[in-house]
Amino acid sequence: RQEKEILHTDLFFLPGPSNTRQVILLSVGQRYRLVIVSKLQDKSKESIKSGWEEHLSLYLLNGIRVTSIYCDNEANLSASATYLRSRGVDLIQRPSAAHEPVCERRVRVIKERMRSIMSDLLYDLPRRLYWYCLLWAVQGINSFPDTLDDPEDIRSAREKVFGKKLDIARATKFAFGDFTTYHI
Repeated sequence: RQEKEILHTDLFFLPGPSNTRQVILLSVGQRYRLVIVSKLQDKSKESIKSGWEEHLSLYLLNGIRVTSIYCDNEANLSASATYLRSRGVDLIQRPSAAHEPVCERRVRVIKERMRSIMSDLLYDLPRRLYWYCLLWAVQGINSFPDTLDDPEDIRSAREKVFGKKLDIARATKFAFGDFTTYHI
């Protein structure tokens, strides 16, 4: 028997000049609270479809079927509704003036974590490395418990979905952006 999940999805941009900003597709699971991000080429229907394919496949590989996706009422997102229906997923869009609150909050948290990581660095992080800083922040969010819904469940989103516990000694050996040397 397959587990079921509902995703909350939104698009956001990594900081940078408007002509070079990277488009990011974000999904947050309602039940497991797993945060998934994908870098898109642009906001086209094809790019969004490929991002959703990546997110849906990740859940399917772990025995979880996504049944619905909640998102903002953006034309770019609604253009993929036919594709999602063919995968057995309902696309539920918020009214025109409303935003997707779960994603909006998670985007704020991710950007706060990125700013915190970058302020701790001893150098200015080049823009081409912002994507890796984003991945590091998301990995941190997924690796620690979110007891918002169930204070008794102390498993992280990563452990709930993938069944992998965090090895704290290994995970905290280095921080993002640390200088390291390697001798051959």
